[in-house]
Amino acid sequence: MKNILSAIDFSPITAKVLEYTKKIAAAGNGKIRLLHVAEPPPEFLGEEFGPPVERDLRAEKMKKHHKKLDEIAETLTGEGFDVKPIIVQGSTVETILEQAKKSESDIIILGSHGKGPFAKMVMGSVTEGVIHKSRIPVLIIPHSLEETVGNQ
Repeated sequence: MKNILSAIDFSPITAKVLEYTKKIAAAGNGKIRLLHVAEPPPEFLGEEFGPPVERDLRAEKMKKHHKKLDEIAETLTGEGFDVKPIIVQGSTVETILEQAKKSESDIIILGSHGKGPFAKMVMGSVTEGVIHKSRIPVLIIPHSLEETVGNQ
């Protein structure tokens, strides 16, 4: 696999997603595109930038996410991987698929949170959406692997 899109959200499953991303990249001398999809602005704001308090909170959150993503990318680069961090605001499923196409990815790697049926019904499932709409292979890291982080 030459081009790997690894979608992370900084939840506990992220460590396992990165572990598998590194294994696949190392096996094929692949390039890692490390993607974090930030939430789009809520539609109820009605204005392009929203109220100042909301705008400031979102800007601070985006700044923290940029910093986290850059730190992870720097660590991977230090381990010898070719990494490009990408942060995009938008709809998660569509953004992952757009970035996979844009970066000519050979595989998408993402984690599953294992949310219950009610949460899935209300919010939909990113994992399910990516699997059903992707034109390239998708590797899903199950939430049950979160428990094994650091226990190996």
